[in-house]
Amino acid sequence: MIPRDYWNECKSVRQHKLVDFLRKDKDGNPIKIAMITLTQEESLSVSINTERFVRKFFKDSETDLPKNGETSSGYAMIFEQKAAIEILFKVCKNPTDLTVPFFKNPDDMASNLTTEEIGYLMRLYGHIRSELSPMKYNLTNEEIDAWIDRVDAEQRIYMLDS
Repeated sequence: MIPRDYWNECKSVRQHKLVDFLRKDKDGNPIKIAMITLTQEESLSVSINTERFVRKFFKDSETDLPKNGETSSGYAMIFEQKAAIEILFKVCKNPTDLTVPFFKNPDDMASNLTTEEIGYLMRLYGHIRSELSPMKYNLTNEEIDAWIDRVDAEQRIYMLDS
């Protein structure tokens, strides 16, 4: 096999982990979600979709977008909430077919998931990213949570300063 064949074979295999969703099925059984990590292309798509949504949101609400150097906690919060939905839409997959999204679409997620459910799934995704990362760190779950909280807090500060 030539190197390109190995690459073509391995790129079709997507690392994932099955996790329990917060809701149960009609029989009371846990619902499983497969979580994958984002590719670079998917990450760019999340950023583009989020930015497009936030700009349209401000335009439609006839509220001015913050200008460079201005801070806007509303802009930062809307951006962060939409980014979380976009990320989760990309990473949450059907457990029996990783090519099929778990959720119908991002708008359906925003309409039907609570902020707590989105927060829970984002925290799970942080753990999954750490577990599936090719860079292995010897951190406890508590240390991982602390790092996620710190990065989240720094991102909020950065977003407010931008």
